[in-house]
Amino acid sequence: MKEQNQRQIQNQTELDERRLRQKKLVRKRKIVLSVMLLTSFLLGCVCGRYFPEIKLGKTEEVLASAQDNSDEEKKENQITNDVDNGTTADGTEKVEQSATETVEEPADSEETADSEETNDPFAEIPQVVLSKPVDYSLNQAIRQLEQMEASDERYAQIVENAEKYPEKLLINLANNPEMIAFVADYKGNTRDYDKAELTEKELQEEYPLFLQWDKRWGCLAYGDDSNVAISGCGPTTLAMAVVALTGNEEATPAAIAKFAMQEGFYMSGTGTMWSLMTEGAAAYGVCSEQINISQTEIKQHLDQGDIVICSVRQGDFTTGGHFILLYDYDDEGFSINDPFSLYRSGQKWDYGKIRSQIKAVWALKAK
Repeated sequence: MKEQNQRQIQNQTELDERRLRQKKLVRKRKIVLSVMLLTSFLLGCVCGRYFPEIKLGKTEEVLASAQDNSDEEKKENQITNDVDNGTTADGTEKVEQSATETVEEPADSEETADSEETNDPFAEIPQVVLSKPVDYSLNQAIRQLEQMEASDERYAQIVENAEKYPEKLLINLANNPEMIAFVADYKGNTRDYDKAELTEKELQEEYPLFLQWDKRWGCLAYGDDSNVAISGCGPTTLAMAVVALTGNEEATPAAIAKFAMQEGFYMSGTGTMWSLMTEGAAAYGVCSEQINISQTEIKQHLDQGDIVICSVRQGDFTTGGHFILLYDYDDEGFSINDPFSLYRSGQKWDYGKIRSQIKAVWALKAK
């Protein structure tokens, strides 16, 4: 009996040991299987064999994002092209230019631009046909500029920032689109009168045309919180006469505007005094006399080689007061230099058309 009990105990012990070994073996198998599964999982993630829906989802998101960005770029380019595909005021096609190209200009671009402007002052002026100027209010002028936006994107920029410009400058632009480049680049008035220089071409011309809103002097302070571009028709006209008669290359509109302000030839609230055309002219070596408003007398002085300056009232040239220069005539009419307009300077003017607009006339010649 005792031996039987010992045998049962021994059998039970062996059974327990066998079970323990089996448990250890199962545990090892689980560990090995887990390692294999983990390894397979990692390899599957790397190779894309497992969880393909996650990888595909990421890919689809990236592709969708790229497609959205592409669509947005196309829309932006279309908007830019819709603006840039317009025409300038002269009806010619504008050259497309991206925003990047506009911003990333060379460091010396300003000097290059200044050089080009000096060589050809009329290079940026669009060819337009002008009608009689209109006495716009500021709101009317802005509405007129808004109508011009389709021809040149700079009008939209000017309208958007209208508060940065003098009211009269916006009104002048509404009447004369030739001024678009000057107004678009306007940064405020300055007093650098001595920097303006005439070109060799201007000095060689028999009757050079100077525009009061030329970038070389248009921003120079002149008059009552104004500038040469707005109020400087008098100094600009006299400058044309002096240079034509004497060849004085220092008689720029800038220099004469400075001279007129310093010597009291500008009257506050009125404008340039008529005495600038006589006493002021004398200071630059030019003899000047006021003559009768007579076609015959004007032609006589032109035949003698004199230059004639006229003060004109509201009409074809201005809504207020203005000065123009007459230098020749033929069967088609008088040849003039209008300091406010390239277009009007290129026209022949019948005396009968301008007679009623003339307030005073001066004949000028070199001493």
